Amino acid sequence: MSHMSRQLAGSPAQVQQQRHFLVVCLRSAKPGKDNTFLVMGRQTRQIVDRTLTVDIFAQIVSAKLVPAREESEHMTAFEKGPAIVVQPDEGDARWQPLPSTGYTIAKITPYNSPYDSFSAGVQVLEPGTHVRQHAHERAHEMLFIYRGTGHAELDGERHELEEGTLILVGRAVQHIIHNTGDTQMKLLWMISPPGLEDWFRAIGRPRQPGDPVPAAFERPDDVQAIQDQQRFIRPEDA
Repeated sequence: MSHMSRQLAGSPAQVQQQRHFLVVCLRSAKPGKDNTFLVMGRQTRQIVDRTLTVDIFAQIVSAKLVPAREESEHMTAFEKGPAIVVQPDEGDARWQPLPSTGYTIAKITPYNSPYDSFSAGVQVLEPGTHVRQHAHERAHEMLFIYRGTGHAELDGERHELEEGTLILVGRAVQHIIHNTGDTQMKLLWMISPPGLEDWFRAIGRPRQPGDPVPAAFERPDDVQAIQDQQRFIRPEDA
């Protein structure tokens, strides 16, 4: 079709574009016959109410349309998920290289749970160490400081950290975490989508409960390839 400006059958339509998803409601000429579809993965904040034309539809829809649940089911129909309890020394534990040292434990990941949209764990930073500056191209990360003090830099802006501080780091935000206290800093991390557990495994060394602290060690020689594979954004590439 060389000219795509005529209205779709069933128009006028209401198009609601929201961050992370898109709802398209095609209004039928017959009352009560509206067809609602969800298109996942949209990255827009606009809310639009207008007649849907073929060219608009072609621009905003690039994924398979999935019929939405009936409104009566939306708040009541669900599948109960499992509960997971992970004890302090359970999980994939890895000693971490300079400049952070300390260790990480990946607690809940797609490798040991039915959930594949996030992963979570803990990281322990020794006094005077820090998490090297970086950003995540595709992931949002949440950090909760439950022991220790220090400061964070988020896109160059300094924020003090104390027990109880919560940080949400959006994708592509450059961040660095410093432990400036005289005790260990312990933090809970959660990232979505998952993948941080793969990073810790790739650059770290296995740790077992009760192991003595190893001598400080450097990151592997192929760390840049690992960063690229994990979709990290280095400061020099920001």
